[in-house]
Amino acid sequence: MTEIEHASEELLRIHFVIRPGTAEDIGAMALVLERANAERDGLLPPLEVTDLERASEVKERAAKPSAWIYVADGPDGVAAFVLGHASSEEETLVSDDNVEYLSLLMTDPTHWGRGLGRSLLFEAEANIRAAGKKQVVLWTQLGNGRARRLYERSGYRLTDQTRVSVHQGQLVQYQLDL
Repeated sequence: MTEIEHASEELLRIHFVIRPGTAEDIGAMALVLERANAERDGLLPPLEVTDLERASEVKERAAKPSAWIYVADGPDGVAAFVLGHASSEEETLVSDDNVEYLSLLMTDPTHWGRGLGRSLLFEAEANIRAAGKKQVVLWTQLGNGRARRLYERSGYRLTDQTRVSVHQGQLVQYQLDL
């Protein structure tokens, strides 16, 4: 390996830290959400939050009484996050004390393919399991192959439940028995 190849390889090894999220992370999370959705839809990811409605939605989800957040911090701040809460606080699910709802899992597209989504899923699942829950449920877009592959490789099972979202179109449900 040449010196240049070695230096390039070292640059690719960016250190990320997974930590509990806080209210101060909401703005960065909204930007990650908007950037990931833009890239997925073939649009140029924005450099700042422009979709204030979706940013407000992130803030509302994070404000639920049972909400929890984990973020992956990189050299430039929040690179990815996962947000969830009790199924009793999700209107699209039947309330069940044994079920936790995974509301959002997003990774900034500049960090796609580095394992951040899987690492955040693992962190969330471990904490959900430690809280005594028996199952995780989530919705994702029917056409979001990247997300669906991640969930399926992580042991999530596609259910027969579907719904239509105003913002995201046709959604499918996945669940993981812990």
